[in-house]
Amino acid sequence: MAAEMKMVSLKRTPEDMRKDAGEPASIEAIAPDYPYGTVIHLDKDELDKLKISALPKIGDEMIICARVKVTRV
Repeated sequence: MAAEMKMVSLKRTPEDMRKDAGEPASIEAIAPDYPYGTVIHLDKDELDKLKISALPKIGDEMIICARVKVTRV
């Protein structure tokens, strides 16, 4: 594995949450290809936090190393 990467929190701030208020649901949210909880959506804010500037191509495979926090059961 390359140089150790710093973990970045993607927890949304109250400001981030307000930006989404009132936006209509996308068709993907209504009829997704994969079951709930098995897809990761990264918008511009998350990509910026993760310092990802070059977007992968659709169909590319990537490796994810993550620490998770259970927030509900």
